[in-house]
Amino acid sequence: RASVDLATSRLSEWPQSVAEQLGQLEAYRSSVDAFRKQVDNNSVTYLDNLAFY
Repeated sequence: RASVDLATSRLSEWPQSVAEQLGQLEAYRSSVDAFRKQVDNNSVTYLDNLAFY
């Protein structure tokens, strides 16, 4: 009976932890996107500088 209660409480906590993990994943993905854009911008300006010389 105690194990059933424990499992039930775990199950009720589960969606919240999944939502938190998804939120962390989303934050990670947006930071990766931002980093990628920065790298793209840097490489573009680098190529522009090369073309300039």
